[in-house]
Amino acid sequence: MKKQIKSESNSWLKLYRKFLDWEWYDDINVCRLFIHFLLKANYKDKKWRGETIKRGSFITSLGNLSKETGLSVRQVRVALNKLILTKEVTKQSTSSYTRITITSYEEYQANDKPNDKRVTNQRQTNDKPMTTTIESIERKEGIEYMYTSFIKQFNSIVGTSYRGDSKSKKSFSARIKDYSIKEIIKAVENASKDKYLMGDNPNGKKYLTPEYILRENKLEEWLNSAKSSPKYVYK
Repeated sequence: MKKQIKSESNSWLKLYRKFLDWEWYDDINVCRLFIHFLLKANYKDKKWRGETIKRGSFITSLGNLSKETGLSVRQVRVALNKLILTKEVTKQSTSSYTRITITSYEEYQANDKPNDKRVTNQRQTNDKPMTTTIESIERKEGIEYMYTSFIKQFNSIVGTSYRGDSKSKKSFSARIKDYSIKEIIKAVENASKDKYLMGDNPNGKKYLTPEYILRENKLEEWLNSAKSSPKYVYK
């Protein structure tokens, strides 16, 4: 059984009950933004400033999305990055506008044929397995995938061999609600430029660890600074 969401043009979208099982359903900001995208997307190709904006796409900006959803610009940006990460949408940006495209738009459109596809972007054909790594993982394992990806990138940047642990995973799960993967990795890159953090200290110890960078105050500090911090003991 499906629910129907009315739009201003009296058309409607299909929203199957299995949407409740979507990995982002319990993330209010991401869920809200995605449903907003479904309602905003063109239901047919349209011309805009000499360009054809295809069905399933629409033109917007972070500022407009913020006003339309009531989310802050930062919340919109973080939620959008999550939707891009799991391939629900794609984004093309220019200096003046952003084009959002819903990758599985047809699954939400009205027709008389039953459709048992998942509401998320699992574009399988004739039961053929999806080829990309992220699509081969069950949606409910999204956080697990992102955490594993973070640890791999952290080790590559810092030159360590951390395997991850429950404490840093818990911190990562908390931070990913407000920061994108790119932002977290950017903070790691900035912090890795600090010689003291990287072991050039009296103890000869690397203080840059996943647990350290995932502290909320440290993540914000290093995300906004590419400069080395004062040399003090990092505890």
